[in-house]
Amino acid sequence: MPSTDDITITQTPLVGGVNEAGRFSDKDAVISSGKVTIDPTDPIKEIIVLHSNLIDGIQITYNKTDGTVAPSPIHGTSAKATIPNRNTISFSKGDIITEISGLHGVPAENPQIGHRVLQLKFTIYNTGTKTTRVQGPFGNQNAPSATDFSFSTTGKFIGIAGFAVNVDISVAECTRKGIQGGLYGLSFFGTAADNQPGPGPTPPKDIADGHYHIVNRVGDSVLMAGITGYDYLYALNPPFNLAPFKEALYTWSVMKVKNDTEGRYEIYNKEPTTRYIEPQGFSWYPVIGSTENTVRVLPVPNEPDWYFIACSSEKNPFVLENAAKPGDVIYPASYPYCKISSMDDRNSSQFWRFDPVKEF
Repeated sequence: MPSTDDITITQTPLVGGVNEAGRFSDKDAVISSGKVTIDPTDPIKEIIVLHSNLIDGIQITYNKTDGTVAPSPIHGTSAKATIPNRNTISFSKGDIITEISGLHGVPAENPQIGHRVLQLKFTIYNTGTKTTRVQGPFGNQNAPSATDFSFSTTGKFIGIAGFAVNVDISVAECTRKGIQGGLYGLSFFGTAADNQPGPGPTPPKDIADGHYHIVNRVGDSVLMAGITGYDYLYALNPPFNLAPFKEALYTWSVMKVKNDTEGRYEIYNKEPTTRYIEPQGFSWYPVIGSTENTVRVLPVPNEPDWYFIACSSEKNPFVLENAAKPGDVIYPASYPYCKISSMDDRNSSQFWRFDPVKEF
């Protein structure tokens, strides 16, 4: 069995909603006294998903290094509930989760419950048979207003954290009773391949200090800051009418950090005040703020003049991704947020180029 002493654990951004009364983390089942205590080769024994038109509850049972198992509490709706669907995913020797995807948002049929995890799907690879299977999707199969997410890893996913209010009834029944309950949001713990830190992205190629339009590979969408009070990042999808927007919203100043070797830059605009692209926090959307901050600009391998904008500090970071698709009509009412995703050199919606412009 591989040593557990030097395993690097990473965590994805949150998907779904927040309820501070129900913050949880299975990390205590995964790490003890700074060391991983689950089996690093076969970390998960089973996953139980309780779901209806969303994910009501979830539980993971872990394989530990001493040969025992450690079931977590069911987070959200428990197995005691009368609920339309309960699925158990069993793991055989060599099974590891390499990708987790799904949907999150406010369910159209039950908007008063707020932002939730609506759907989950697990991609499981067996290291012995070299085969892949997909479990799910579980939850809502038709959520047109939802936002999709996908997290992948070169290693394996080993645990969860998030927000849940534990109850013995479904989310729908909670709504009828006028109480809070069920699963709200999820974040996932993972490890790098072969229990070692990943190789990381290609060493950065410098971008000259100056002023730029930051353009996405998909549809030539232009990165735009939100107006005052809307401190998110948007993708302005051509063809578009620039007239309603001040040029400062989509023109960015880019300044390299002196004596830095990791590709760190300040990227900011000046409308209505100076606002910087911020490092990734406990959120699923990138934001801008008045605090002086830096992000990394990393070249896409074998793609000259295209870059990732990395909003986290891991060797395999989370990066800025364009949520708009070619043909989307986003003006005047609907601007798709940009989002944060695991870095993937096959995903061109994560590729950005820096087109120089004169100072606005």
